[in-house]
Amino acid sequence: GIPLDGAEAVCAAGDVNPLDVLDLVGRLVDKSLVLADHDDSGTPRFRLLETLRAYALERLDAAGEPDEVRRRHAGHVAGLAEAAWTGMRGPEQASWFARLDSEHDNIRAALGWTVTRDAALAQRIAAHTAWFWRLRGLVREGESWLHAALDAPGEASSALTARSQAMLALLHVEHGDLAAAEKAGREAQAGAQEPGGEPLALARMALAMVAGRRGNVDEALHLLDLAEDDGDAWAGAATDVIRTALLAVADRTALRTVAARAVDRFTALGDRWGELDPRMLLAVDAEQNGDTDTARSHYEQCLQISRELGLAPYEAMFITHLGTVALATGDLDEAERLTEQAVGTLTRIGSPVGAALARSTLAALARRRGDTARARAVYNDL
Repeated sequence: GIPLDGAEAVCAAGDVNPLDVLDLVGRLVDKSLVLADHDDSGTPRFRLLETLRAYALERLDAAGEPDEVRRRHAGHVAGLAEAAWTGMRGPEQASWFARLDSEHDNIRAALGWTVTRDAALAQRIAAHTAWFWRLRGLVREGESWLHAALDAPGEASSALTARSQAMLALLHVEHGDLAAAEKAGREAQAGAQEPGGEPLALARMALAMVAGRRGNVDEALHLLDLAEDDGDAWAGAATDVIRTALLAVADRTALRTVAARAVDRFTALGDRWGELDPRMLLAVDAEQNGDTDTARSHYEQCLQISRELGLAPYEAMFITHLGTVALATGDLDEAERLTEQAVGTLTRIGSPVGAALARSTLAALARRRGDTARARAVYNDL
């Protein structure tokens, strides 16, 4: 499906004025040739039944216009992706996540066409969608599209190619392919030297993460200082998140200072997702120091953010952490309630390993209550 602005971007050409598209689409809806679905806010998305879609594609091919129409579609998607890159990191984050969830089929369709024809268009889409893929756990898909976009025919600007390589490096880091991440990050850093700015900051953040994973903390911190100088306010907050991971073992006092600063920076930007990692580190630190009230407060805020943004894996993780805090304070009933809730969430999102781990906590709770029969039954079901 596609919203009205997308229909206007794709259909308005030749004799068709953008202002006429709503009327034309409305007539098709009245004749049941186009279906109008409405989201929670009442905004319509228009779609064709599959048989009508196939027929429309045949007519498009017969008219000799498929590439022209697909290029308009890809241009619209590229503009959407660029707007989303900004929107996903600010106060309208939740609505942009929902928008890209709805537009994902359009993004895939546009990329499927552009990666065989137009490097610049393909990279505009892939580079600016990569953050969405990372946050939604679609890392492998993102890597595949970025590789295809970088290999697409045609030319893209050095800044755009550097951005694409930097985002590819960040995705490689996400699943631990440090050699590939370093290669893409160094290519991005070299290509971004002249334009500088955001692509260079992203490249250096990726390389800092690689250095940190390899234990080269001083090199990583130096790269983060450079990245903060290259980027904007969001880049500064993001570098603090990476710093917290580096300081988690070496310097707990500095960790608290930097994590709290990262929370403040992301809060000022309206980036709720950005608050999650530093808040979680502050919660874990408090929990390890026996400050269960502070730990609970941070976990509860993280859980609220996860639900606002529809991040079910994070939601399950923070419910589990709250269950651990309840267990530590001797509130076995609350620990069991929260763990059952985590099992339900993990089962719903298709994470059998996570659900099994949560069930093992239920078994431990049963054993702590002296209910060995239930503990044995839960273990047998794992």
